[in-house]
Amino acid sequence: MKNTFLILGLMATTILSTNAWADVNCYDYCQTHACSESTTCKAKSNQFGEKTYYSINGTEMTVYGPSTGDGILIPGGAFYDSANGVSTMPPSVVTVNFSGNISTLGGTFFKKATNLTNVILPDTLTSLGGETFRNTNLHTITIPDSVTGISNSAFQNCVNLTSVILGDRVGSIGRDVINGIAANGKIYCQENVNRKDGNGVAVSCAEVLTKWNSEDILNKLQLFIRDDDGEMILYDQNSDGTIISNGKVYANLEALRGNEPISANNTQGSSEQVAPKRIYTVEEARQAVEAAGTETVNVRIRYK
Repeated sequence: MKNTFLILGLMATTILSTNAWADVNCYDYCQTHACSESTTCKAKSNQFGEKTYYSINGTEMTVYGPSTGDGILIPGGAFYDSANGVSTMPPSVVTVNFSGNISTLGGTFFKKATNLTNVILPDTLTSLGGETFRNTNLHTITIPDSVTGISNSAFQNCVNLTSVILGDRVGSIGRDVINGIAANGKIYCQENVNRKDGNGVAVSCAEVLTKWNSEDILNKLQLFIRDDDGEMILYDQNSDGTIISNGKVYANLEALRGNEPISANNTQGSSEQVAPKRIYTVEEARQAVEAAGTETVNVRIRYK
């Protein structure tokens, strides 16, 4: 009987000890305790000796910043060996969360972590470093509204990435950010929000995408607004300013938000649906005209 009580007591102690770690901020803890890759609260150094603090629970990793004070930069390259060009991410990890005050995620942080499929970015984040998630297996990513800039190649060659939802304050993205994502991948962007570039000038979604990228990137742009419940309403905008959403034509975004489509009895405009705006290169324009034969084709060509 004594042995039974002893075993039960040890089990209770183990469970209590394990659960207690759930409330520990490993960044704070490791400032006063010795942490390594073998401890519960883990510390890992990049090639410059800069440390990242994290924990692993099954297939989930949590990366920590301080629980109080200003946000910090999580050093780049923590899980990428640049000398050998390989990821050092534990292969069991498929999901990454963040905790504490983190303002910047350093470059190449998770580069080539091919098992990584899901990342939940913190709402304290203001910028993403270059190649942060390059060549990972991400399927979708939502950029928080706190982020203002995304550096070069952040999601390049994420071949299974089908959805990148830009936060409302992303005013700058670098070169090749979404090059090589899934063929049906889209970058979702909301117009008419507080979106500004580095100089504080208001910018459109198209201007953000094409600042450092060719206009081909616009083929992956999907505009949206949010309804009163925060759900996304997808739409395309015609060259005459009208809006197409779910097969209906609206005079403007306000009409779309109010679900007031144009109809034959509506004096706002014609009920005729107009083809979505399309920007052609010279070669694409030639092909479009040839394909149409004797039909009329409206062609818009933008020269650089």
